[in-house]
Amino acid sequence: MSFQLLGNHCCKMLLSKRNIQISIVLIVMSLALATGFLPPLSQPDILTILRAAQVTVTVFMLFGILKAHPSHKANFFKLWLGITSTFFASLIYIILSYFFSYYPFYEIWEIFVLPISAVGVAYLMSIMYKEFVELTQGSVDALEAKQPPTYDATLQNLVISLKS
Repeated sequence: MSFQLLGNHCCKMLLSKRNIQISIVLIVMSLALATGFLPPLSQPDILTILRAAQVTVTVFMLFGILKAHPSHKANFFKLWLGITSTFFASLIYIILSYFFSYYPFYEIWEIFVLPISAVGVAYLMSIMYKEFVELTQGSVDALEAKQPPTYDATLQNLVISLKS
C-alpha cells in the first residue's frame, strides 16, 4: 500500500509543470546539437549560429524556470520561443533543400529523422507557448470567467448578469 502511494507521489512530482518545461527545453537543445551530425552539404551557415544560440537560450531558460522571479519568467519564455522558432525554420529549410536539391540523401535516417524532429520541435513549442499564455494571462477558465456583463441590443434595459 505504501509503495503505491509513493509511486503516485513520484509520478506527480515527475509530471509537474516545472519538470515538463525543463524536459522540453533539454530535448529541443539536444535536437539542435544533433544537427551537427548532418553532412556538411546540408548545413547552412546560419545553423551553426542557431545551434550556439539554442544552447545559450537553453541555459537562460533553465535559469528562468528554476530561479527567476515569477514576474520575469515571461521574458525568458519569449526569448526561448523566439530562438526556437528560428531553429524550427532552419529545420524546415534543411528539409526543403534536401527535397529540392540535386544531391541525394546521404543516409536513409535523414529522410525520417529531420521531418520527425521538425514536427517534434513544433509540438514542444506549442506546449511551451500554452505555458507562456497561462503565465502571462492566466488560465483559459479564468479568462472565460472575466466576461463583461450582458445587455440587450436596444441599450434601454441593461441586464447585468451576476455570475460568480
